[in-house]
Amino acid sequence: MKRMIPILLAACLLLGLGGCGRKHKEETGVLKVGVLEPLSGKYSAAGMRETLGIQYANNVKQTVRLGGKNFRIELMIKDNGSDAAQSAQAAQELVDAGCAVVLGSRGDELSAAASDVFRVAGVAAVAATCADASLTKGNDHYFRIGALPEFQGSALAAFARKTLSVKSAYCLVESGNEEDAALLRAFRETADALELKVLTAEFPSNSTDFTPYLEAAKAENCGVIFAPCQLRYAQRIVEQAAEMEGTAPFLADARWRDVTILGAAEETDLAIYVSAAYAEGADTAFDEGFKAWMTESVDALAYNGGTDAVTAESVLGYDAYCAVIAAAEMAGSADKADILAILPRVSIDGSAGRFSFDEDGGAVRGALWVEKADPKAGAWELAGKAKVG
Repeated sequence: MKRMIPILLAACLLLGLGGCGRKHKEETGVLKVGVLEPLSGKYSAAGMRETLGIQYANNVKQTVRLGGKNFRIELMIKDNGSDAAQSAQAAQELVDAGCAVVLGSRGDELSAAASDVFRVAGVAAVAATCADASLTKGNDHYFRIGALPEFQGSALAAFARKTLSVKSAYCLVESGNEEDAALLRAFRETADALELKVLTAEFPSNSTDFTPYLEAAKAENCGVIFAPCQLRYAQRIVEQAAEMEGTAPFLADARWRDVTILGAAEETDLAIYVSAAYAEGADTAFDEGFKAWMTESVDALAYNGGTDAVTAESVLGYDAYCAVIAAAEMAGSADKADILAILPRVSIDGSAGRFSFDEDGGAVRGALWVEKADPKAGAWELAGKAKVG
């Protein structure tokens, strides 16, 4: 094997991970679950966090009953080095090792590079955090459990109307930015359904003065300002809003969830809400268990950046593992073909919320979490759940 990554060896040192070296009294078979993640290279930090969630899930559920027999669930972890060519090679190694299903990878292009390998082998793959719909569309073997980016717009519109109880929103996006435009379309569609009035404005690329837009929102007496935009603009917007009186609460997608926003809002009473796939505190049982598991191993904490903070990557990794094990249980089989056939029917209540799969293998979710900036604490805190529909 070209790349049996270090974290696999470290996994045996973590409490209860993967049943390393263990035998279970009634074990009659092994269900091999592949893990394809970037544990080195530019995506390694996120890849490690996602892998930790998968390992924790394996610690929680190490065996599964299939067809009246007890199967040990064995993780086989491969590093793709944050490189597309290596991702395809690592995927082939997982297939050759007999994995019945694979989790990963962090990074849309890394998953796409491995896709044909899994398709040819007839092995199902479930991406925990990928956001590109093309990964699963037309590919019956690939599944995503994370909501598409634009769903944040829908969720935030619902949060504005149902939780903040506002009647109008001022929307500010960068002209020509497709990501901003997609979020705005989703926001407007949900807003229209909820009778939330929407006013929109576009600013030119490389803008630095956002005061006229903030003043316009104030003049229109809008209840919130929805500003899905790049972080460099977001920081300027918050800094300039801090100099004004009576600015409405801000709503933004996950790009705003950054320490620079907390810094820009310091010593102000600005309300800033951002969407999140998961917010610590949303599932206290998961948070407590995951933190306890990590703190019992220096290695786990190191892979999590030296902190016991619970991240969306870890939670989605955990949920992806639960989804494939649920598929095996529904199929009553550890056979790759049986798991692939049953996965489209899986629907579970994950730690990040309930999800199922649409006809293209994408996640069907009805809600996202929302966090609020707490500049004094230098942190983001759980503000609630935004339910659409």
